[in-house]
Amino acid sequence: MSNGQHRLTRTGRVTRLGVVIGVVLTVLPLRPPAALAEGDLQIAAEAVYTIDPDAGHLQISVHYTLTNRKPNSGGYRYYYNTFALVLPDNAVEVTARGPNGALYFSDQVEDLGDGSEGRVVTVSTGSFFYNQSRDFTLSFALPSGPPRSDDTTRINLAYTSFAAFAWGDPGLSDVEVRVPGDFVVDSYGSEVRQRRLDGEIIFTGTAIDDPDEWYIIITGRRDDHLVSQTVEVGGLLVEILSWPGDEDWGDRVAAVLERGVPELRVLVGLDYEHLPSLRVIESIDPALRGYAGWYIASENLIEMSEHLDDHVILHELSHLWFNRDLFVERWINEGLADTYADRAVDEIDGDTDPVYGTATQPVSSLESAVRLNQWRTPTISPAVDEAVAARESYGYNASYWVMRALLRDVGEEGMTRVLEAALANVTAYAGEGDPETVSEADDWRRFLDLLAELGGSEDAERLFRDHVIADAQKVLLNDRAAARERYFAHVDTAADWATPWSIRGPMSEWKFADATLAIDTGDSLLVVRGDLRGVAETLGLSLPPSLEAGYEVAGDQAALESALQLGQAQLDSLTTVEMARNAVDAPRGFFTKIGLIGENPEVEWTEASDRFEADDREGAVVEANDVMTLIAGASDVGQMRVVWASSAFGGLVLAGGGTWFLIRRRRRPAVPAESGDFGDGMELIGEPAVEPGGSPRGEIDS
Repeated sequence: MSNGQHRLTRTGRVTRLGVVIGVVLTVLPLRPPAALAEGDLQIAAEAVYTIDPDAGHLQISVHYTLTNRKPNSGGYRYYYNTFALVLPDNAVEVTARGPNGALYFSDQVEDLGDGSEGRVVTVSTGSFFYNQSRDFTLSFALPSGPPRSDDTTRINLAYTSFAAFAWGDPGLSDVEVRVPGDFVVDSYGSEVRQRRLDGEIIFTGTAIDDPDEWYIIITGRRDDHLVSQTVEVGGLLVEILSWPGDEDWGDRVAAVLERGVPELRVLVGLDYEHLPSLRVIESIDPALRGYAGWYIASENLIEMSEHLDDHVILHELSHLWFNRDLFVERWINEGLADTYADRAVDEIDGDTDPVYGTATQPVSSLESAVRLNQWRTPTISPAVDEAVAARESYGYNASYWVMRALLRDVGEEGMTRVLEAALANVTAYAGEGDPETVSEADDWRRFLDLLAELGGSEDAERLFRDHVIADAQKVLLNDRAAARERYFAHVDTAADWATPWSIRGPMSEWKFADATLAIDTGDSLLVVRGDLRGVAETLGLSLPPSLEAGYEVAGDQAALESALQLGQAQLDSLTTVEMARNAVDAPRGFFTKIGLIGENPEVEWTEASDRFEADDREGAVVEANDVMTLIAGASDVGQMRVVWASSAFGGLVLAGGGTWFLIRRRRRPAVPAESGDFGDGMELIGEPAVEPGGSPRGEIDS
């Protein structure tokens, strides 16, 4: 909120009566006739501003040296005899003194020649001709303006603020400002020299080149003279410091604070336990710079204008939450402050100017329009620059409008989740367990992600495109959209596996090329996982947990690639186990069966599968290869056994008169054998030892 300023206007280059071609002076017949001059008056001015806190006045004294630079011409001698200035209407104790004492002056309201009227003081200097000079000092006092008045001069025991200006011609203007040394002072405007002398703080500008543009605004505080009252709200101690004589301000702030802060706390959903105390000081400093107030986080201090409004009070108090500790971008904090202050005013049925509770849809075609993430605190006060003031007005309105739209989009609970995550500096792309913290500043990108992921926003990206980001940054949103499509497809595929930080981290940091590379790697890993699950299901096996763990804890691209390599190694191992299973289950020929007598491939394959499930990939491969080697070589072993058996049986035939098998039993008939399995699938070969119905072909005598 900005207020007007009374500038001390001078009319030193305009004579009171203008040019008058006067009557010939008969008493000086040998000299040219005299006339009032117009123009060509050189004005040197030394202005001294001194504050009187006890009297509540600003004392101003201007020492003038006026020199007539109007040459005689056309038979006339030109002279000046008066000097006129426009003074503020509230100036008091006006005096004019020359080298020899008081000078006569008139003081009245007159037409200023531009259609307006003003208070004009006209000093009678006596006539002075070409290259002659006159010296005099004009002094007056400006009383402090009453609180909440348009007059921005404030002089009291605790606070001072006023503007000082130059009064002379370029290069001939000096200004000195004197402030008691126990004030804590600040200044802004034109460049000045500051020093301490004899218990005073002195600001000096000399030989000022551009007096019409030169100005300096002085503000000063003596906090030990402020009127203090303390209130406690939910454990927060707030000291309210008002000017002497303006206790109404402190009472109003205390009342709004006691009712409004609890409502803000509920609406915002965050605590302020990190802030043990707060000071709220009455000050006109913000108004002089075009604002209603400001919050200085480093000092736990709010300075607010004397112009009281419940929305303004709650707006500044809401900066307890909405400051650079939450988001670094101005529009986010100011938009949140306005939005929640507006809602708190409604809750307490507060009194506010409608301008503060109204936000209109921003029009980007306006000359004052600015993309919100480029809206910065100006270096030039909007109180003295109309273009800056218009830009500030647009920024506040647009921030307010966009934030209210976002709050409608995500709802109160959704916005609280967003604010909690921003304050805790946790990622918007959460996995299983506690979300990771991020080191990146909470800017518009973080805000957008939090709105989407934690608030469930459906409209945030459109609002950001329309009002927040510059055209060049829209490419970023395009890259983000493409990466998010890939990301969510990957998350869906991962299903019960938690997406790792190696993928979520680059998404959170808006490093979309890195995120895409990680997603590619993760997709490849999930393909391997699918292959593993397919083979394992066929074999009736369980996958070892190491691949899932390696994927889920992969914190960077290298770790994710290692997890992929692990999966490929597991797939290679399981493929070998599957090959061994196929070998065990394959049909076996006669010689293979003979070769496997005394062996158990099933048991050995089970050992291989057990090792795989225990994540002993190398052991599983060794056991599986042993199984396949055993089965592959069984045919050769079987053939050797048959050859050996045939040789042995041939010797028995020669010794026993052609009998193949000699049964060592006495007088007991042999049991006829049927063709069929013998041992491990071995068929009986040969004829029975006893013919049916007959007696043994041979005996062995004892």
